Amino acid sequence: MNLFQELKQEIAYILKQEEESYKGKFARLFELGCKKSLSIIKLEPPADLAEKLKKDIFVSELDVTPAGVLSFTVVATVGLLFLVSLISLLAPGLTLFLIAIPFAVGYLIFTYPNYLATVTKIRAADESIKVILYMVIYLRLNPHMEGAVLFAARHCHGPLGRDLKRIIWEVEVGKYKTLQEAIAARVEKWLAWDKDFVEAFN
Repeated sequence: MNLFQELKQEIAYILKQEEESYKGKFARLFELGCKKSLSIIKLEPPADLAEKLKKDIFVSELDVTPAGVLSFTVVATVGLLFLVSLISLLAPGLTLFLIAIPFAVGYLIFTYPNYLATVTKIRAADESIKVILYMVIYLRLNPHMEGAVLFAARHCHGPLGRDLKRIIWEVEVGKYKTLQEAIAARVEKWLAWDKDFVEAFN
């Protein structure tokens, strides 16, 4: 087995591990909450709000829809308000304190995609230097693009490193015929993450 095959097998194993762990528990619970809420009530946000949510969801890679986010926000807020009203009947003195909790939770849920998108952009911008550095190191020794991507993917574990692993895997399983096709499919997302990285990559 040659070095490329060994690297590809290693990348496939690492990718599987990362795909299972890169989303935190809260992100997975958030996705589940959005899907469950859609089965209870489906609320479509206004066009401008939906567009903003779509951008945040695209950048953060959450497996949700704008309607799911809005539905989860409303379901969680109403559900907690109902719970607070029951508790306030038993302990009226806590009503003023408890009434703020449903709205705070609703706000956190609604703004979570934007928060995660911002964190993803920061992580990608931080990692972009490492990715380019690893590729340059490899290319100086061996002018082979696939090898450079493999080398960078092997050593980077943030959003960009994970995408490079996906690119290698998708070419390997035949989803894309060439490395260039697989990279082209990611460029729009990378531009949203870090435009300078795309320029340097090109």
